[in-house]
This record gives sequence, structure tokens and C-alpha cells, in this order.
Amino acid sequence: MTYKEYSNFPLSSSGMVCPASLYMYVATTAAGVFFTDSYVDEGTQPVWVDVSAGLPALDCNEFHIDPFDPTNRQYVLLKNSNEKNTLHRRVNGGAWEEILNCTDAATLCVCDDTDSFIAGFCLNPTIPGKIWATFGSNNVVEEPNGYWALYSDDYGDTWNISVKLVDGIFTYGLGTPVAYDDYIFVPLSNFAGGAELVYYSVNGGGAWASQNLGANFTAQFGYNILIPERVYAWASFGGGSFWMYDAGGVPVDLFSEGHLRGDAQWFDPVLPNTQRYFGYVTYNLKYTTDNWTNELSTDVNFFPYAFNPIDINGEILCTISLDHAGHQHHCIAVLTDVTDVNPVGIAGTNCDTAPFTDSIPDTCGAVCLHGLQAFMA
Repeated sequence: MTYKEYSNFPLSSSGMVCPASLYMYVATTAAGVFFTDSYVDEGTQPVWVDVSAGLPALDCNEFHIDPFDPTNRQYVLLKNSNEKNTLHRRVNGGAWEEILNCTDAATLCVCDDTDSFIAGFCLNPTIPGKIWATFGSNNVVEEPNGYWALYSDDYGDTWNISVKLVDGIFTYGLGTPVAYDDYIFVPLSNFAGGAELVYYSVNGGGAWASQNLGANFTAQFGYNILIPERVYAWASFGGGSFWMYDAGGVPVDLFSEGHLRGDAQWFDPVLPNTQRYFGYVTYNLKYTTDNWTNELSTDVNFFPYAFNPIDINGEILCTISLDHAGHQHHCIAVLTDVTDVNPVGIAGTNCDTAPFTDSIPDTCGAVCLHGLQAFMA
């Protein structure tokens, strides 16, 4: 899962325990994937290395690290605008290799791949090698079309169909799955008007059910592995509402603001009801210690996208939008705590100067979905 903190401490050659190092990956929408293991604190710019070798394009759509072996296995879904989007895997620091494309997925699902796409993917942090992906076609004129949940049990070497989630001529939007243990959730929109649905399984994909959120937009899910039966989602109908939904239950409307991205919501790795959330409309940082019964907020002077809850002397990593007019050339930053409104960029010393040596270039577009990943090793 995106929000897992690793604390395995390597041994030195003498057998003594070495201090853990922070490893960070940043996957961008226009410049590929970058890595650093040299972050110290917000006062020192880390050295970033481009690790995109082997990718046929640099427009990343979604990124994950293997929860069991984050050092040696990473995954990225490309938008690949010149072709069709493709899913890739990187092993032991080598070149990226393709593990799923639309043509192969369409062959598996026995559908026309003309308008097909891979919407998103996730790794199950309790099952080694388990990957879930959503695939489909938005062809609303004629069959075949629909949305499928696909899975792999062997790190992406082979793929299988779990279920065809929806069929028919009204399919409007498909999102990224989330999974933990036997729980799997998929966001999608279908029917006339585009009702937002939560499709879910509580037995590892053996059976599926759905719940209508009564909205007309597909947003990505916020997902807390400490409460694996629950997802959070923004429904845009009627001005927008932020919903909480437990599998098999009734959706709960929490407050009237949402966010397009599931990684804009942060969950404490130990306390399940302590959460943080970036508002999409007011640009404020909402936070709670009681699952939104009481809501606190801090107005911010930047537009952040995501958290990664690695505790670095109390600091919080986040990704922020580029604002060249405001001389903001960093796509990744550090906040000191939940009340901090002045992020300090850490994209490298030369992020605004070609050839962007040791830095993530400010021409990177943005950080993709779940594109900020960090772990201790």
C-alpha cells in the first residue's frame, strides 16, 4: 500500500546496526521517474537521479513500490499519449519492462481495444506478487465495451479476469482500485447521467457488489489500511460532497468539499482516526483525530496534492503544483507539521536550470497519482 512505513535496519560489514536511510521516488507526468537516498532535512537539497531507463514514454499516470520489496521492485503506469497506456515493472535497479498493455488486456477480456485503456492499478500489501488493475472501454455507441477488474498473482508476469464490473452502452469513467487482504474497491461511473458507484469485494474477488453514491463523477478513493473495509471518495453531484463508505453499509456524507485525487488524503500509520486532507476548492489542509466528527483546518498558500507519512523528525513530505509565475519550481516539498503553510521545496538545486543536474526538472509537469513514495531501508 502507498502509506506503509518500512523500518528494517541494514547491518554493516561489522554486524553493527546501521542508521536507516530514507529512500524517495517521485514519478512525474512529463519527465519520468526520479530517485534519491540523500535527503537529510529541509535545509539541504537532495541529489536526484533519473531512473526512467527502459520506459517508452515519460508521462507517468500512477506509481507504486512493492510493499514487500520496495528497494528492488517498482511499478509505473504510463499514459503513453502517442500509443496506449502501458504498465511497467522495474526489478533490482534495472531497466523498466512492460508487463501489461491494452491490446493484451483486450484479448484477455475479448473486447475491441480501439477505445480501451488501463485506468489504474494497485498492489496488495498483504499478498506478495498480487496486483489489481482496472481496464475498460468508454465506447458508448456500440458493443463491446465495459469495465473489468484484472489481477496478477505473479508480480505482473501473467494476468487474469476477476469480473466484468459493468456492461452496456453507458460507461463514463473508471478509477484506480485499492486493496488490502481480501478487500478490493473500484470507483466507476455508468448509467445515463453517470452515477458514481463503488464496486467492491470482501473475499478477494470471489464475489462483487456495488453501492451508488448518488453522484455523477468518478473520483479516486482515499484508503486507510488500518480500516480496510472503508473507502473515502469525493462525489461531485450537487456541488460536491466528501463521502465515507464501509463495504455493505450506507454512505456517510462527511463534509461538502472533496478532491480529485485519492492520494490527497493522509492516514496516520498507527492511529486510524487521525487523518489529513487537502481541500480541492478552498485550498486548506483539513485534519481530524476522530474520523471527522470534529474537523480542524489550516489555510494554505499553495496547492498541494499528496502526502507520504514518513516521519522525518516530525516533517511531512508532500507534492505541490508548479507555479512558475510565483517562482515555485519544486514539485516536491516538506512541511514541518499540519499547521505549516510554507512548504520548502526539495526537488534539487538545479530544478529550474537546464540541464537540471541532480534535480527533478520544473518541466516535469506534475507528480502523478501516488507518484511520491518514500520508505526507510
